[in-house]
Amino acid sequence: MPSTIQRVPYLMCAAALVGLYGWLATLGYGQNSDTYAILRTWQHMVDVGVYVPSRGQGYPVPELAIGWLASRGGSLASNTLSVLLALATLALGYDGLRRLKLPGALPATLFVMANPHWAIAGSTSLDYVYGAFFFVLGMWLLSRQWATAAMLALAFATGSRIVYGPLGLGVLVAAWMMAPPGRRRDRMERVVGFCLVSGLFYLPALINARVTTNFLYHTGPSNNFPLAHVVRFLWKTPGLYGNVGAVILVLALGPRLWRLARDRAAWQGLSAERRLVVAGALGVLGYSTLMFAYLPAEVGYQIPSLLAVAVLLATLEVPTGWLAALIASQVLLMVARPDVLTINTAPHGCMDATVPVGATFDPAVKPGVLVAYVSQVREASCRLRHLPHPAADAWVPLPSPHLNRPKLPADPPLA
Repeated sequence: MPSTIQRVPYLMCAAALVGLYGWLATLGYGQNSDTYAILRTWQHMVDVGVYVPSRGQGYPVPELAIGWLASRGGSLASNTLSVLLALATLALGYDGLRRLKLPGALPATLFVMANPHWAIAGSTSLDYVYGAFFFVLGMWLLSRQWATAAMLALAFATGSRIVYGPLGLGVLVAAWMMAPPGRRRDRMERVVGFCLVSGLFYLPALINARVTTNFLYHTGPSNNFPLAHVVRFLWKTPGLYGNVGAVILVLALGPRLWRLARDRAAWQGLSAERRLVVAGALGVLGYSTLMFAYLPAEVGYQIPSLLAVAVLLATLEVPTGWLAALIASQVLLMVARPDVLTINTAPHGCMDATVPVGATFDPAVKPGVLVAYVSQVREASCRLRHLPHPAADAWVPLPSPHLNRPKLPADPPLA
């Protein structure tokens, strides 16, 4: 493990990033239109008394949490919870890696913290960080043999973002398979409990769809013909880390993964615990990549990949120099983004979906992810006009009108 003196630069960087997260949380709800769909879902529930999913099958846990907090303290309240969940996710992940006595636990955690896509998800009223937090919490609880609490946390991850359902189920099934014969019944009960609790979160959406599977759908990107789909996937996948970060990742992780795949002795040289962690991280990375290949829409969909890569960086003991370069590449991605193409988009209204119509070869250093976000987020309050909300001030609590429905007649007294 790094000495106290060696940790000082990382801790100073972490403190600066915490301050950055706090500042980002004061800028309003964010510039993702999904946030305003979440607010609309809450507004519809309190106004009409009917649950209508914000998108597709719904995101019940964040829809309730973000809506309720916004109704009490505006964007600052709902964003503050996102910051706390993001930092708690990193703290739990760091603790899990530290208990494996991995020297790269701290820089690998800082790599995630410095990623601008994680920073935006962790400081705005979006649902990405909710699923990540509950999934990491479930893994942390399971590592401490608190199986029931882990099952509930993984179910809440599924209730936050349904894509975590297969991951949670896979984790619990793996725990059942590795359990000694005397404990397999107990572990199978956790699997069944996970399925039941996860299903309860989507019962309102099922009822809203008149008890059909019509609620299980998604809206694909515009102009999503096959070639555009492939290009979008190939372009946006490394976009999670930036072009510079993606190259460093390939150079840092590629040879180590190749050696483990080709050299059985190298794989067997890892402890059983580390082999389990590496296999699990590769499983999460593969699943997340396949899901993004199916729907290459927003870069934030790859957050499970980001967490899995951080685990691999620490578990495979990537040298400190590579880790420092990766952290620096994420800070660079915040402010500047070297690129060779400019994506041309069609004109669109306030916070409407961006429709790409072509690309131009244009080698240049473009504004970084965070710089672009800050320049756009102030304009995003135009979405508030679609709600009974002051359009110019996102800090004002979201109004929660009282239900105005006729009371049901009282039941007749029993004879």
